[in-house]
Amino acid sequence: MTKKSDTALEERVRLYGSAPVGLCYLDRDLRYLHVNEWLAQINGFEVAEHIGRRLPDLIPEVASNVLQGLTQVLETGKPILDSRVDTETPAHPGEIHNYLCSYHPDRDEQGNIVGIISVVLDVSEQIRSEARNRAILQAIPDLIFQVSSDGTYLDFVPATPAAGLEPAIAPEDFLGRKVTDVLPTEIAQVMMKKVRQALVTQKIQTLEYQLPSGDTMNDFECVAVPSGEGEVTWIARDVTERKQAEERSRKLELRIQTEEERRRLDARIQEAQKMESLGLLAGGIA
Repeated sequence: MTKKSDTALEERVRLYGSAPVGLCYLDRDLRYLHVNEWLAQINGFEVAEHIGRRLPDLIPEVASNVLQGLTQVLETGKPILDSRVDTETPAHPGEIHNYLCSYHPDRDEQGNIVGIISVVLDVSEQIRSEARNRAILQAIPDLIFQVSSDGTYLDFVPATPAAGLEPAIAPEDFLGRKVTDVLPTEIAQVMMKKVRQALVTQKIQTLEYQLPSGDTMNDFECVAVPSGEGEVTWIARDVTERKQAEERSRKLELRIQTEEERRRLDARIQEAQKMESLGLLAGGIA
């Protein structure tokens, strides 16, 4: 390894030494010339046990997942960034961990590749957290859309099957497209207004609208939640049955009120007729 690459390596070691990031330097034969403590712990060996040994000889269960990428870097001279590797290691036997691995060719002053600098990041907890969040979302009886500031549909999480709720348009027909190209113009304009308000105020915005479903109109209640840089989570709940129940209740209440008013009116008429009869009777006696 040249003085130039040695200096660059030492700089990287100082940078990543105390961070939860693995760093190692491999020569062209894929032998460890340097490895930091964090990566050594992942591999389940002491730092000194790595030096001079090849990756397949040290951790063959991991080597099978990364050798192709390392060989590709040596052959093409192009780095590989954030390659996902899911594997168990001697440090975590029987447990699959998720890693993002980046491989960078190291060159001498003549431009020849003399080794590979590898950076490894354990993203297992992030992956598990995302899986948990998605499982929670999939248990919600709502349609959930991820929308960008310009109204592009970025992602979609369907409602739980028990809810029996499906989007009016298949996901493959709206993902990557804009709200204004998918929804009726009036609804799309109001929706985009709510998206902008959510991003500007960083507060939840609400909206109610109707969409056709066959020969009927379905009612939806929606909330726009700011959920990232220039992104909004749009949660839509079908409240058609609730609205219909409310309408039936309103009509029943109106009918009850009408019948009550009719009874009161009948009572007043009967009272007036009684008083009129009493008046006539009194006049006759007089």
